[in-house]
Amino acid sequence: MKICLFGSTGLLGSEFKKLFAAQNLNFIAPKSNDVSLLKHDKVLEYLKTEKPDLIVNCAAYTAVDKAETNKDICFKLNAEAVENLTKAGIPLINFSTEYVFNAPAGLEIPEDYARDPQSVYGQSKAKAEAALEASEGDWWNIRTSWLWSDGSNNFVSTIKRLSEKYDELKIIDDQIGRPTYAPELAAFVVEHFVKPILSSEFELSSNSVRTRIPDKGHYHLQNQGVPVSWAGFAQYFLNQTGWHGTIKKISTEAYGAPAARPKNSVLKNTKLADQLSDWKTRF
Repeated sequence: MKICLFGSTGLLGSEFKKLFAAQNLNFIAPKSNDVSLLKHDKVLEYLKTEKPDLIVNCAAYTAVDKAETNKDICFKLNAEAVENLTKAGIPLINFSTEYVFNAPAGLEIPEDYARDPQSVYGQSKAKAEAALEASEGDWWNIRTSWLWSDGSNNFVSTIKRLSEKYDELKIIDDQIGRPTYAPELAAFVVEHFVKPILSSEFELSSNSVRTRIPDKGHYHLQNQGVPVSWAGFAQYFLNQTGWHGTIKKISTEAYGAPAARPKNSVLKNTKLADQLSDWKTRF
């Protein structure tokens, strides 16, 4: 069985690439300069030639603020490319975001909560989700939030770097969520989605009955634990480094970013018995 991994150089995609290699899973990971998801016919030709049994799509335009002025490329990569992948007739695992929601504070957002994106980035991901829902194939759309890892460029690495230069950091305190450790998310998806799907495809080709495969649809996966603000998150992991500076808590409005951010990024997993670990255990 063969996996096609798109977006293998990104924060999450690179974790899948490492896992697939470590577990000797058969996969291809075309780079964007070899197979651009923006070139729809070329993508479908590539998939027809390679004949993968599963697509894992981690490719995305994630420059949230730049998307406000680069709407065209954001929608092409985040929405139109996903819709094109559904035309290949190959089971698809896609990744989405809490930016598709505009939920009130205090709510753990379930998978069936109504979409109401407030930014171009969120709108592009919502359009991708609508395309998945309209498709006839098998798809699993995994929403996650606040992704970070040890080596890549993300919130944690940025704050650690800034803490080495400054004694005071201004960090937003009115956006609430749960951080998600990318290596753990990738490992969870491999065990609970990738392997069951591949096993099921093999069984189907042998005229057997599909087993253990999750129902197609939307899933919420983020690390568990007490929700926290960006400022609280930063304070927690900086405490582990021995940093003795001060975090000045500011509002989203004071920060003044071009794109609207969800004030509530707390996702609720209502579909799977297993959960990711408490986010604090990752430090």
